[in-house]
Amino acid sequence: MKPPKSLKELLQIARKGESDTVLLLEHPGQGNHLLYDAIAAMHNTTGGMVLVGIGKDGLLRGLSQDCVREIKAGLLPQRFFPPLPGCSAEHIPLENLTFISVISVEPGIVSPVANPLTGLFPVRIKRARDGQRVYDIYSYTFTEIAERFWGRAIPYSQMPLHHCPYPESVDLERAGILLRSVNAARQDSGILEIFSTQGDFMPFAGKRVKEFCDLGFVMRVRGKNYLTIAGALFLMHRPQDKIPHAYISFRDSPGQHPCVIDGPVQAMLLKAIQSLAPHISHLNFEARNGIIGAFTQAVVNAITHRDYAAREPIQISVFPGESVVIRNPCSLSADAFALARSGRSLIGNAPIHNAMRILKLATGQLHGTGLARIRRAADVYIHKEAKIGLEYVSGQQHPYFVVQIPLS
Repeated sequence: MKPPKSLKELLQIARKGESDTVLLLEHPGQGNHLLYDAIAAMHNTTGGMVLVGIGKDGLLRGLSQDCVREIKAGLLPQRFFPPLPGCSAEHIPLENLTFISVISVEPGIVSPVANPLTGLFPVRIKRARDGQRVYDIYSYTFTEIAERFWGRAIPYSQMPLHHCPYPESVDLERAGILLRSVNAARQDSGILEIFSTQGDFMPFAGKRVKEFCDLGFVMRVRGKNYLTIAGALFLMHRPQDKIPHAYISFRDSPGQHPCVIDGPVQAMLLKAIQSLAPHISHLNFEARNGIIGAFTQAVVNAITHRDYAAREPIQISVFPGESVVIRNPCSLSADAFALARSGRSLIGNAPIHNAMRILKLATGQLHGTGLARIRRAADVYIHKEAKIGLEYVSGQQHPYFVVQIPLS
């Protein structure tokens, strides 16, 4: 159904009431939360139109100019995750100086989208009630929506991303996707001890799409290949264009404005180490080696196990002469964290963990994602304990995994 261009066409649609492709919404709700539910629900089912300012009875209520401005500001594709494709809006004026907002939503083909305020995935369901057809919106977790959308459960990091089609074969080196500054960085004595044994940082070049599918970097949807979250993190020049919150916020000292560390995983890890290096340049080789070893472990751990559904970056804060703190959103329960502390390995994002192993960042004496490796690196070389724990913040749906490494 084409969106109405005039008040007459709008009235005709409103009189017919809701249908599979028409959703009537009297008001967008505080902070657009009802509107986000409606748009995501339409996208996750059949697609169609959301008419805002019309009651379920078909009567035109209208929206104020302030309300329309709020809707316009809230409809940026980047508000949703993954960014919402094919969403457009028109605002039809009424005689009483109010408006009806007509929002066109394309159906989801590649992946569902979540309400950005709740992180849940709404779906529109048709039911019969008192002999009449009615439509309700139900919200699902990612695990539940994955079963409904793709017919099988997948990790969140394997969600395919809109507008990220992938060719049948690739030459990543020629495409310039992988990090090119590693060899130069290895000449830096402050980083040499970490990267000298890493080997080549281009193990993904030349792989075919089936290998990327097996790795969890690519998902095939309706005959086409799409990069997943994990694939974008390792293979794109700037994965943050598709996953806006997948970056590192690095603060050099308390009260200072943080800088943004972005790029593919390989680049973010290297830039984080380079940012820390000036704070420990005055220390002896053994202490420097231990701090960078523990820090590398902690950052790899944060990238590998963070909760990518939480729209927040990894935060690194330096307290000069005292410690460096790595903080990332996670989905661990207190019981799961206790298991991790006891030495049991818990893999939060298997595709990212496997990629870290291919990059040789998840194996070896100083490189890995285990809590024990972080502690050992600090204990052996710095002779001080690295503090590891969960932090709960009021109002947040998830805890934070926090690692504090001493710098002296």
